[in-house]
Amino acid sequence: MKQLFHITKETMADASVFNLFFVIGDKHCCFGILENSSQALQQVTYYILDGRNEFALDEVFEKHPELNATFNETKVSYYYPEALLSPSHISNFENAEAMLDSLYGPSFNQVINSENIGEWQINNSYAIPEKIHQFLCNKYRQGKFFHEYSVVLRKLLTETGHTDSLIIDFIPDQFAVYVIQNGQFKFAQKQDYKNAEDLIYFLVKLCDQFSIDRQKIKLLISGLIDKDSGIFNSLQQYFIDIEFRKMRREIKMDENIHNEPAHYFVSLFNLSTCE
Repeated sequence: MKQLFHITKETMADASVFNLFFVIGDKHCCFGILENSSQALQQVTYYILDGRNEFALDEVFEKHPELNATFNETKVSYYYPEALLSPSHISNFENAEAMLDSLYGPSFNQVINSENIGEWQINNSYAIPEKIHQFLCNKYRQGKFFHEYSVVLRKLLTETGHTDSLIIDFIPDQFAVYVIQNGQFKFAQKQDYKNAEDLIYFLVKLCDQFSIDRQKIKLLISGLIDKDSGIFNSLQQYFIDIEFRKMRREIKMDENIHNEPAHYFVSLFNLSTCE
């Protein structure tokens, strides 16, 4: 396990006035803490994980005893790839496991869940590691739990303004991509990659699949990508309209927190809008 950054303002005197937002996936774990009334950012921390096991979580909680506090509100987002987005009229919780098994194979030692995304009339059926889910449920008995696809899809109309868009969120050695075309949601997938060539190959193929004009499509990007990186330079060679996704205006980031680009944290704090 490797810590990428840990930025904090001060020790929390009373956790009950703060909200915790926690994201975990195959290869990363991050969390942020906001003061509830002012929406001031108190802390943000990011780890690269060795794999999907509860022992990594044990280590994170040992390093950060503040996570054991009772917060005003706790929201958790799972960033695992075993998910299936399908029209609400053909999918529900009862058939979620069978649908996931047909796509990813038998779901041993996993919890199956399904979330309705009313904005798109879509159900998100997904599998999460059972021991990790139990660990977090025991820690946060009043917590609210989501899948990352659901979190993003509930924000897409606001973010894109119905403009044809590719939304790309970068995490260590992986990215998640979403396609909005003609005001409709078309595609979501989490993908491994090793270098810029892998990324560009996937995106160009995706554009060809949906007959997307790369000279006109808007790219909205977030996560662990920098403007002076080789990855960003490669994107500029194939796409013209590229923007970094913006943090919610309500969230207040002081100079200490601003040492890291705000677009690093967009997906994490989009959790705050989910109910």
